[in-house]
Amino acid sequence: DIAVPAADATFDVVVVRPDATLSGKVVDGAGAPLSNVTVRLEGSGVFGPAVTGVDGSFVLRAPHGVYQLMVRSDPERGRHRIEAHVGGFDLKENRTETLRLPVTEVDVAARTDLGDPSTGFVNIACDRCEVDGDLFPGADTRYSMWTGANLSSGTARLTGLPATNATVYLSG
Repeated sequence: DIAVPAADATFDVVVVRPDATLSGKVVDGAGAPLSNVTVRLEGSGVFGPAVTGVDGSFVLRAPHGVYQLMVRSDPERGRHRIEAHVGGFDLKENRTETLRLPVTEVDVAARTDLGDPSTGFVNIACDRCEVDGDLFPGADTRYSMWTGANLSSGTARLTGLPATNATVYLSG
């Protein structure tokens, strides 16, 4: 609705793509908030990461579009990584989502063939982990996990996904 005056008129035009906001919380399988989790969108660019606060909340702005939504947990020691990916995430308008990373603690024990405690380092990994449910209702979520610990006494408590299958690597 711009009226163009007589000939030889010059206009500077700036085209701004509309933005939308993705906000919400990241929680564990029991609904408890997870802090220090990164949330980002990848598509025509990378938007984020937003990092969750102690209450699990985050806010992320990006241009309208279809993205891959990525949620990643890296606890302070940096040895436990849990990721969730959702392709085809449509951000045409503001959205609020509760994102679920169903983390759990698992006790691991390594034994020799004689049944004695075995020391060393254990890694547990799964990619396309089979877990109960999705990141949010209706999502086609791909979960992956890698976690490790030093079995100084033959046992360790690991944080990871409650996967129904995983690959275990022992060294030491």
